[in-house]
Amino acid sequence: MKNVPFFSARKFNKIDEYTRFYHLKTLIKSKSEKVSTTSELAKLCGYKDAFKFNGHRKQFDELRRNVPVDYLNAIGIDLEELKRCAEVDMKEFERLKELQPLYPRYGIERIMPGIYNNIEIPDGTIEENAVEMVKSYAKEKMHRCNINYPSFKTIWIEPSGKVLTIYYPPTYRITKHMLIVEESGENIGQSNLR
Repeated sequence: MKNVPFFSARKFNKIDEYTRFYHLKTLIKSKSEKVSTTSELAKLCGYKDAFKFNGHRKQFDELRRNVPVDYLNAIGIDLEELKRCAEVDMKEFERLKELQPLYPRYGIERIMPGIYNNIEIPDGTIEENAVEMVKSYAKEKMHRCNINYPSFKTIWIEPSGKVLTIYYPPTYRITKHMLIVEESGENIGQSNLR
């Protein structure tokens, strides 16, 4: 999929002291870097094309794609290590939830499906007040809006004034063949073409 910047929101709120899955990503990347034979690792993971695998490997290490259990096994990660990292990552996420208030700089207006616009929020505006500002804007324009902190939470604001907050905890699930990372909210406000 290709991002279409003209139709996408261009500015997003950042939380400098938080990286979702920081410890899990660090574990996977450090173990991956110790295995230098890409072609052998590609074969162990069922890839015939080592070049294609190398591109996927970077995405596996950054948890930007489902990670094959064969890959985790091949780089020497066991489930107990995953659990320990997940616990530490979850504690950091919970700590961040307690660190209120946040000061968002941008909201996102959904003009129509696939077309988004930024809403500027004055610097130093506490989140509670920012929600009220975006709520007034949503009612006036009759558009769905949100305040998004990618990888942490999204505050959805309906034209009716209804507000819904969705958090993106660092959670994953493991199937027989894959480690699957749950939704992060990173694509909210983005237009993509296939």
